[in-house]
This record gives sequence, structure tokens and C-alpha cells, in this order.
Amino acid sequence: MRAIGRMLFSGAAEKFKDVPIIWSHAGGSMVAFAQRFYGAIENNPKLAEAVPQGPEFYLRRFYYDVAQAYHPVTLRALKTLVPMSQILFGTDYSFRTALQTIEGIQKGGVFNAQELRSVGYGNGRKLLGLRA
Repeated sequence: MRAIGRMLFSGAAEKFKDVPIIWSHAGGSMVAFAQRFYGAIENNPKLAEAVPQGPEFYLRRFYYDVAQAYHPVTLRALKTLVPMSQILFGTDYSFRTALQTIEGIQKGGVFNAQELRSVGYGNGRKLLGLRA
């Protein structure tokens, strides 16, 4: 979350808005503390200059992988905050295998079959300019 905040409030997210950024582990604690980005602006209105379209605009443009972040609560929060197109498969190998991640995502029941395909390979293929 700290790196995401730095990206936002340094102006880098605005300056490089055409560069796809992938945050691992569903952005860490970002989904739980997204409100703090708004609170930072309330406490220091000058920060708003770095994110002229508001923090959520940039948060929704970033990509997030699900490596070690496939608990249903985490995935529901991520799915609520960002479009499905921004959620990617990730494993954090060697700490978790691809199979453990797949089973965790399926067991959580957050994604329907089409969304599972998108997270599993479709979104990543589109990001790389390949056919889904």
C-alpha cells in the first residue's frame, strides 16, 4: 500500500498513466485502506494536484494479481474496487504453487466461471496484446 500511495502522490500515476502497473498480492493492504488515500487529501489538499482525477481513478487503472491474496474477503474487496479486467492470476511461487492458488480462488466462490477464465488467463493475455 505504501508503494501505491507513493505512486499516486508523487504524481507518477498521472504522469505515466499509459504504463500498465501490476501490483502483487492484490495491492497488499490497499483494498482495506483505500479510504486513507482520500483522507490524505483531506488532511493535505495540495496532494490532490498529484491525482487530479481522484485516487480511485488511478487505483482502478492499475492491475492486481491474486498471489497469496485469494481469501474470499480480499477478492470481494478487490472485485468491488477495480474492474474485473484489472485482476490477474499470480502464484508467488515458491511460497504457493499455481494449483494452491487456483484451488483457493475456486474455493472462495467470489468469481463465476467467466470471471475465473478472465483472471486465469484472459486478462493477462489482453494486457500482453494477445487474443484472450
